[in-house]
Amino acid sequence: MRLNAKKTWSQHQLAAKLRMERGGKQGLLTFERQRLLIDAAKTALAAALCWWLALRFGLHDGYWGSISAIIVLQSNVGATVSASRDRILGTLIGVPLGILCMPISVHVPPLAWMLAAVAMIVYAMALPDRYDIACGAYAFTLMVTLAISGETTVSVLAARGWETLIGGALGVAAAKFVSPLPGTRLLSQT
Repeated sequence: MRLNAKKTWSQHQLAAKLRMERGGKQGLLTFERQRLLIDAAKTALAAALCWWLALRFGLHDGYWGSISAIIVLQSNVGATVSASRDRILGTLIGVPLGILCMPISVHVPPLAWMLAAVAMIVYAMALPDRYDIACGAYAFTLMVTLAISGETTVSVLAARGWETLIGGALGVAAAKFVSPLPGTRLLSQT
């Protein structure tokens, strides 16, 4: 399956400039393919570093940090920072609210399932425009459903929040320091 994302005007201009510099020869690794390869390497590096930190410091279910890094990494630094900020903000709101609802989850599971269903409706409605609200609703649902299933240790539940913070921060670091897109510098030279 190939993604058919629309390019911005500056991306079209950068691709045209790079093609002209190479005499119009495409070759196997075009600029777009090189960027995809670099983005994949950045994502793998951030996810692996999250996993390593989780193992190193004994974090419970360390894969949440890796998942967060994979989710927040975008094609440019600004979009990565925005996605990471929204994910962290949503998690910082959703996890404590879910933990506060733990007594309901343990003693009145049907009500907790209803709360989780409402949170998933909020998630679906907010996802296109408000990623922060969607992340909060998802984190809330995760906490409630984990509590319903018997996981009532607050430190284990709160670990989801810490691991999301680590993943978001490492995603931003990878986007900022591992081969960021030099688009504006190249375009200003034309």
